[in-house]
Amino acid sequence: MKICTCGNCEECHVRAALLEFARQREYAPFEWLPSSTIVGGEKGWHAFARTHTVRELFWVLHVAKESEGYIAALEFTAQ
Repeated sequence: MKICTCGNCEECHVRAALLEFARQREYAPFEWLPSSTIVGGEKGWHAFARTHTVRELFWVLHVAKESEGYIAALEFTAQ
């Protein structure tokens, strides 16, 4: 899967929002599906961001909003 690095498209904004969420949680593990958890640590989060679709990244942000009240990243992606 080719990863965009333009910094301006939806994919880049969602990826940046996801990594900002991770940074604010100090890269703690995060259960985004009942049977799927993002591995803790900066490397784990960056690997997840590189290997998952925009839809999956957005879903993580949605789950973060529902479970932790996290909205900053979703507001960022709406710009």
